[in-house]
Amino acid sequence: MAMVIEAAYADGTGVANALRMSQVQWHELQRNYRVGDLQMPCCSAPAVPKVSANGYPFFAHLGGACTTSEESQWHLAAKILVRSVLEDWLYAVSSGN
Repeated sequence: MAMVIEAAYADGTGVANALRMSQVQWHELQRNYRVGDLQMPCCSAPAVPKVSANGYPFFAHLGGACTTSEESQWHLAAKILVRSVLEDWLYAVSSGN
C-alpha cells in the first residue's frame, strides 16, 4: 500500500509534508490535530496524520480509501515523493552542499 506523505492545510496556508517534518514536529501535529485541519490531495477529504507499523509518518483518509480521485493514491504519492526529492536536490545544489 502506498502511503500519502503530503496533505493540505484546510485554511489554505500550505501543506504538511511527512518527509520534511522532524519526529517532534510530527508528534506535535498529531497531538494538536482536529478533524478537518488537513485535506487529502486526491479528494479534499479529511486527512489524518498517522504512523505506520514500521514507524513511518503518513496521512490517511478519515473514512477509508478514496474512490473519487482521477489518479490513484499510488500515483499521487509517487508524484509528491518525486517533487520532494527534487526540491531537496535543488536546495542542496543552490546552497553548494
